[in-house]
Amino acid sequence: MSNKTIHSRPCPSCSLCGARGESLYKNLEDRLFGAWGKWNLKKCPDPHCGIVWLDPMPLEEDIVNAYQTYYTHADIQPQETPPDSITKRLKRSIIKSYFAWKYDYNKATLSFSQKLLWPLAYLSLSGRVWLDSKVMYLRAPYKGRLLEIGAGSGEQLKELIEFGWDGEGVDSDVVAVEKAVKNGLRVQCGTVEAQRYPDNSFDVIIMNHVIEHVHDPLSLLRECYRILRPGGKLAIVTPNILSLGHRMFKASWFPLDPPRHLRIYTPPALLHTIGKAGFTAMNAFTTARNANGIFWTSRAIKQSGKCTMHAVPPASIRFLAWIVLVIELILLKMNPSIGEEIAVIATKEAR
Repeated sequence: MSNKTIHSRPCPSCSLCGARGESLYKNLEDRLFGAWGKWNLKKCPDPHCGIVWLDPMPLEEDIVNAYQTYYTHADIQPQETPPDSITKRLKRSIIKSYFAWKYDYNKATLSFSQKLLWPLAYLSLSGRVWLDSKVMYLRAPYKGRLLEIGAGSGEQLKELIEFGWDGEGVDSDVVAVEKAVKNGLRVQCGTVEAQRYPDNSFDVIIMNHVIEHVHDPLSLLRECYRILRPGGKLAIVTPNILSLGHRMFKASWFPLDPPRHLRIYTPPALLHTIGKAGFTAMNAFTTARNANGIFWTSRAIKQSGKCTMHAVPPASIRFLAWIVLVIELILLKMNPSIGEEIAVIATKEAR
């Protein structure tokens, strides 16, 4: 637990539409890593906005104190790799077939029989949801240059490079960046603005659970617009305050994550924010990715006030969490806004 003080400033009004916030939750503590302080959440009363934010909000110069024991710093011991088997080889072939069929990745490397295996991916509901997120819902690159903002220690960046992207990253977390560089990845430490990338540098920029941590998201999005090439894409994934999980667990919902998550969006509010940065062609949807994990972590917070990262719940809880995932996938067909995450693919207009 960190005892380093995190100073804050009042933030009574919505940064997007200016409406005065209504109190949502009070005196929340860091349930994951024990950062200092008690935190309140406000909600925008405008039904077309609905953003939730911290009030007071941590100062930008102090927020580093909330990441002293963050999960990207942990040295997780690799598990012993079991011997290869027919089942494992079949699973790998199914995954490759799925990516080739849906996103055009590595088609030329598959045999004819492997290309026919993709329907088997639909036998695993949770697996398929995670597969789509691995490539941030982006189709295969054609010598594409990719920047990951908030690359952390580089796990997702490494996978995207293996898929064929010319990838690099940036992150403000010194410890995480050191781990990424040690693993041979091109990850710079600091803000995106500080890198001074030339105009039109990248074909794709991705932010996976980053924008909710950012003090000035509009400034960041405008910088993304500047350094994207015309026709380039911005892919964002972030928690959804309208989700089924939040409706179930309210103040115990895992992705509230005070004080690191400064703002949590609704799909319309996120689209409006991205549009203000200059993007015109945008596609937003919500997904049930990690609905099962969010269920058991939120349940732990509700029961004990905290959650231990990387803990494995009992089999009975994992089964119940899987049932919740199935329910959310079904309900998504009727109400597309209740997924645990918002995903947005925005395109910089080609001129």
